[in-house]
Parts: sequence; C-alpha cells; structure tokens
Amino acid sequence: MNSLKPIEYFLAEETKYCETHKNDPEFMWNEEYGMQPFDMDDPLSFLKQYRFHRMYDDICSNREKYTNVIKEFNLSDSELLMLRLFIADMSGYFRDDNYNDGVPNLVLEMQKCLYSAIEKAPIFEGCTLYRFCVSEDKVNFALGQKYTITYSLTTTTDNWEQDTNRYIIKTLPKLQTNARCIYRIINHGGENQVNFLPNTSFCITKVKENKCGETSYKHIYMTETK
Repeated sequence: MNSLKPIEYFLAEETKYCETHKNDPEFMWNEEYGMQPFDMDDPLSFLKQYRFHRMYDDICSNREKYTNVIKEFNLSDSELLMLRLFIADMSGYFRDDNYNDGVPNLVLEMQKCLYSAIEKAPIFEGCTLYRFCVSEDKVNFALGQKYTITYSLTTTTDNWEQDTNRYIIKTLPKLQTNARCIYRIINHGGENQVNFLPNTSFCITKVKENKCGETSYKHIYMTETK
C-alpha cells in the first residue's frame, strides 16, 4: 500500500487536536437526553486519550521486543503503531461503520497503515475461523446472501463456545484467501487472531438459532468468496 503517512504525522495530528480542544467542557446539556459528554458527536474525540503518543512511547521503550518482527515483516513505525492499537482496544475506531458522516481523513490514514500491516502478515492455511460478534456486527441474513465487509474483519482460529452470536467462516484455499495471521506478528493475550483484508466477501450458507436460558443467539455459517 503506497503513500503511508510517517509516524510524525500521527503524533502531530494528535498533539494539534488536543491543543485545539484542551478547553472543551466535559459535559453538555441535551434537551432530549439530558447531560451528555461534550464530545460524543466528535468522531476524533479518541485523540484526547493520547493513545498515539502513549503506544509509540511503549514501542520505543521496548524496541528490542519488536526488532525481529519489524525486520521479518518489513513494518514501519506507523504500521506497527496502528497494529498495536488495533489489537489492543481500539479496533472499533478502524471500522467504517463507526462513523455516521463518512470516515475522517485521519482515520483513513490510520486504516491505510493498519491494512498494509495486515497484508504483510502470513496467509492463513487452515479452513475454519470464528468471530464472536459485538453489538455492531450484522446478524440478520438471508440464506445465499452475499455480504461484503469494507473494513478488516477480526476472527480467531479458536472456537471458544461462547453463548453469543458468532460467525463460523469457511475460508478459501491458501492461494486465494484474504485471511492473514496477525498472531504470527503479535499474539495478544494468547488470542490466535486472524484478520481478513478489507472488502472481503462472504456467502451465507446456514443460520442456526440457539438459545441459552432466555437469551437467543445465532450461529451464522458463511463461506469466503471472490
């Protein structure tokens, strides 16, 4: 992926944002919902957490821990930073559907770096992957429906048998699949994370309704397609 922004760009954008918003109040009154966070409608408010700086400081302080993967996978600091943030707790900020009025330019640059890093990860050589859905994930499908996901879908090789909506994905063969083994670069908390490249398509082959007590959930079987 060409024209990736250097690490200095992301650090400078974060600093500029925080300086611009340093006098923002913490809350504001909404006539319909009452007291609300002041920046709840600001798609870049996550920058106030200084996550770029904090994570990059950690990378720099522990550079020896990343030396081998940087060399093996030819990762830039920007790629490594976005991959670290993504597998930590910021994956939602990389999703297109997190933004109601279009993906901000800064996030587009974040995505470019992340997707470049994902593309460099080893190709998945298995046949089945699992996603344990979050509330934002689509779960209402028709059999035979084609479903294209514009962002990078996160899955795992492990079937954790959780009582929740889940995708059960049959991947294409090694030379055709878009699945990449992120855990081979960084294995976060022992999770065998595998990500699909953005704009991967799937075909819904079966939807199985399940129930645990009063809670209903779905097993959604899908096959990766071209």
